[in-house]
Amino acid sequence: MREEALADAVVAVAQAALRVADLWFTTRIRSVESTADEVNDWLLEREIPFERGVTQLGRSGRTWTVDFVTRTPKRTAFVFVLSAGARSAARRVTERVLASLYDLTHLSIVSPELRFVSLFDDTEDVWQEEDFKLLEELSSVALWSRPDEFEQLLRDGKLAHVYS
Repeated sequence: MREEALADAVVAVAQAALRVADLWFTTRIRSVESTADEVNDWLLEREIPFERGVTQLGRSGRTWTVDFVTRTPKRTAFVFVLSAGARSAARRVTERVLASLYDLTHLSIVSPELRFVSLFDDTEDVWQEEDFKLLEELSSVALWSRPDEFEQLLRDGKLAHVYS
């Protein structure tokens, strides 16, 4: 009888661990979606024309999804929103955006008014200095906690390093 009780307890613990993992994964996905939704609402409030979820063909032949394409009189910007619920996921997000930027750089040669923007959701302390540095060569780095600087970047295309 004790063996059956032990087996039942082990199964119960395993099921609980699976449920917790499911909840954690769902929360991470919602974090990214809610940040993009916040950016969407913010762009509407600031009356910055945009398209969301635009696909672009890279020079490799791979199709990439740009979170937001904004258009102002001076500038078109491809905005990639970087959001992660955990430090372990942050590097993967950074590397995915890095690959996107590298594969799409040919578009800025054809359209000189085009700028790439990496918008970090810094409301979670998951980003490291290396994440910013990986993207600053191919894009302008902006922080979601500094919306006025992000707006200036979209409208004028000018911005110093904002993550320091």
